[in-house]
Amino acid sequence: MTAAGRIAASYFSGRRLCLPGIAVILYSVSLLKYVSRDALAGTASGPQGVLELALPSAALALLIIYCRFHGTILVVPRSAVFFGLFGWAATIAASNSPWPVFSLAKSFIFFCVLGIAVLVCSAMGTNETARWLYRTLVLILGLAVLATAALGKDALLYIDEHTGRRYITILATHPSTVADLVAVAFLLGKITRPRPHWATQTVLLVLNLALGSKTSTAILLFIVILSIAVRLPRAVRAVLILTAGASAVAAIMVASTSGYSLGDAALDALQPIYGNRMSEEAATLDGRTELWQVSAELVLRHPLLGFGFDGARRELLASVPWAGHSHNGIVEMLLAGGVLGTMLGLAGWGASATACLRMPANMRWPLISVHLYLFVVALDNPIPMTTQFLGVFLIVWSHACAIEGSSLRAPGLKLSMARS
Repeated sequence: MTAAGRIAASYFSGRRLCLPGIAVILYSVSLLKYVSRDALAGTASGPQGVLELALPSAALALLIIYCRFHGTILVVPRSAVFFGLFGWAATIAASNSPWPVFSLAKSFIFFCVLGIAVLVCSAMGTNETARWLYRTLVLILGLAVLATAALGKDALLYIDEHTGRRYITILATHPSTVADLVAVAFLLGKITRPRPHWATQTVLLVLNLALGSKTSTAILLFIVILSIAVRLPRAVRAVLILTAGASAVAAIMVASTSGYSLGDAALDALQPIYGNRMSEEAATLDGRTELWQVSAELVLRHPLLGFGFDGARRELLASVPWAGHSHNGIVEMLLAGGVLGTMLGLAGWGASATACLRMPANMRWPLISVHLYLFVVALDNPIPMTTQFLGVFLIVWSHACAIEGSSLRAPGLKLSMARS
């Protein structure tokens, strides 16, 4: 075996290389964007679209073959059933889309991802699924950083002349998407057994901070601090809370009496990462208020079923040229599946979160932290409906974790893939 082969074998140690593992790799690779495309180019998705369609399809095909020949008993969580119904609502709504073929292709990807989540958790267990996803994300993100850096400093670091913000770019993937992938990998690292090395987790946390995604970094740091706090004795937690409160009061008093406010100082300190328009961005929620007003008008045009996946993209671009989606997870669900589909999707999300709350204490918070991250980020980023529906995958996976780790009486459907 070559040196590279030995490194790969040790990196994915704990289970022999198998079809479910390859399927996770294929799906993980599809999460990054490798080829830039014009947002105004309509349905001309180019090579990137082929990758986004082919990789999940191949992953699902491998899982079906594996489960078929190994007689895998499939456990289908209720969240997967609800999301499946949501997917059908969005598929029917594709008739309202200006690009129905494009919306149907997105529907196909959605069902592929939903199938991958159910099949891979049933085939190799939820912990092994998380381990493969974590290590593959770390590996491809690291390789993508090296590949981008090899193209030159300008390819890796980009300064926006309009906002003054510095972005770390990885291939053609948007920095906020990279930040979400890094955060997801970090959160998975807190769940998998055995735990990954602390150095890897630290690098992920620093990379998320350097990517300059305000919402992603804020909620991730909050989760880290809360994770530490819940492990402390009650007396220590009380002292920390009182200290934080006193510090906040002192900061307000100093700011009210000083000529140069602490707020201005904080903005100056954060300007190299977040740009010189933070005050303006905060007032308009980074331009989201105008976008959400346009999105609300589109929702009212087809309130029951929506436009299908990405079906409202052309109308959004016509009104807000910088936004191809609504920058809100719930609004994006409304645009895709209407009120009917959104109720089904939220029912699935709620079923998963409720099941995670019933988990033993040592697993309850790590799983809920995944839901917390997805929910907060979804307030200004449609993560459940973008990035190859990674949010839906994680919601179904976490529900499968709860079923696997507790004695729930009604986990969902059980189906056999055994050959007759």
